[in-house]
Amino acid sequence: MKKEIDQKLIKIINENSVVKIDKKTFNNDIDLMDDLGMSSLSFVSLMISIEEEFEIEIPDECMMIDKLRKYCKLKECILEQMQKG
Repeated sequence: MKKEIDQKLIKIINENSVVKIDKKTFNNDIDLMDDLGMSSLSFVSLMISIEEEFEIEIPDECMMIDKLRKYCKLKECILEQMQKG
């Protein structure tokens, strides 16, 4: 299941970022802003896409880029919301 989440999440991130992730460059510590060139507007678009793809609602307090700018934190948030589902 986690691998499937990674695949979906990487696809969504690639649709919303300047720099694309591939198997060679992927790691859990990728920073969405610094490493992938994501803007705050792109981040909002990313969150909307994630909510739609995973059929979850990310709480407003988590929707801050400072909290979810690392891939591992974003994935952790998605897993938490799916478990609440």
